[in-house]
Amino acid sequence: MTPENPPPLTLNILSLELCFEGLPAALQEALWLDWLRPYDLPTLQHYQVREASLETPANLQKIPFQAAEVYSSKVEGGVLLACRDNLLKVDFAHQQLLYWGNGPSLRLLFQLGISEVLRLMGFLPLHASAVLLEGGATVLLGKSGTGKTTTLLQAARSGIPALAEDWSWLAEDLTFYPWDRGLHLLPDTAERFEDVLPAERTWMPRGDRHKWHFAVQDLPWFQPAAHPLKAFWMLKRHHTTLLQDLPALEKVRSLWEACGMPLSSEAAQLAQQRINGLLSLPARQLLMGYEVHFADLLNGN
Repeated sequence: MTPENPPPLTLNILSLELCFEGLPAALQEALWLDWLRPYDLPTLQHYQVREASLETPANLQKIPFQAAEVYSSKVEGGVLLACRDNLLKVDFAHQQLLYWGNGPSLRLLFQLGISEVLRLMGFLPLHASAVLLEGGATVLLGKSGTGKTTTLLQAARSGIPALAEDWSWLAEDLTFYPWDRGLHLLPDTAERFEDVLPAERTWMPRGDRHKWHFAVQDLPWFQPAAHPLKAFWMLKRHHTTLLQDLPALEKVRSLWEACGMPLSSEAAQLAQQRINGLLSLPARQLLMGYEVHFADLLNGN
């Protein structure tokens, strides 16, 4: 293999293998940061990733996404995504990811495109936190700002390991794969929980604000490893703390909020089937006062 013909780059994501035909260094660094994780699963699908000349279709529709203005359109063989001057075509028929552009928003398009491929392979994304209880993952559901991260920190005070803070994937066999590389906290939250946080931290932009970033390796109680899914807890702010039964309709709504809306109708149908299959798992509602003492909570106090 000569320097003029370097070996192709490959990236394994759960059961998906991406093979890149050249890649800008900045984009490679971002994709490896977003997607390289130590899970060793059999490869079931292979996608080629390469730069290609793409045209912006006239029938673009804006998709609900807070981080940026992203548009999508159904095209022959798949879906085309656009953000600013960057384009990404997810070609399901030929198992390709074709991109055009080099702006920072291309990273976001790859996040959406790779996620859609994983959805069609049977994986379900979860925007949720999770703790390790009774040898399995208890997933904490709730809208942004409900207190999922705060609940992790209060669990840490009781010696209960955290598995995920924000992002994870759920396989068809109900194996839960955490995806976070760290914890992001507002300054007042970090000050409140200094007793379980290390001195090592980085001040980073996060959305429209800055937060303290704590790397996973600096948090001894954060253990992002694969575990079987055991239960769901839906979080709700309340004047007192109580663990009670969760109505089935609330469980369905919370799961849809956590997994987000797929780009294609095929992925939406699969998500509906997956969510229906999760309804048999134990589910509780955690009413949260200012303090959640997990030791008392799990003892029924």
